[in-house]
Amino acid sequence: MTKLLQRLHDELVRRNYEKGDANRSARVERPFHFIEHNFLAGRRFADLADLNAQARAFCDKVNATHKRHLHASPRELFAAEHAHLRPLPLFVPEVYALHHRLVDVEGSRGVPARACPCASPSEAPQLSFAA
Repeated sequence: MTKLLQRLHDELVRRNYEKGDANRSARVERPFHFIEHNFLAGRRFADLADLNAQARAFCDKVNATHKRHLHASPRELFAAEHAHLRPLPLFVPEVYALHHRLVDVEGSRGVPARACPCASPSEAPQLSFAA
């Protein structure tokens, strides 16, 4: 289970800037530090369900504590706001414009690489934009 957690951490850190990157900031690092030193430190997990159960209990405990900058606990604030929250409507916007682009082998000609995972350079990805 430790290897799974290490892989998860490595992937999250990789997506949020490598160590030593000039753009890496405390906003990125602080949540990792908090989880690593307060939740993961000294814990063992039997399986993924055990990890989820312990994480939920930890989050419930942390969210019940009073936060000075909020002047309340997050749980109390959520309880006060919950009555006023409305679910978002189920709405999928219609596609209104299709764009065909040719991309290079890496899939990054004019659009981000993750938007065009093409198998070959000759494939033209179809990009759709909603209003």
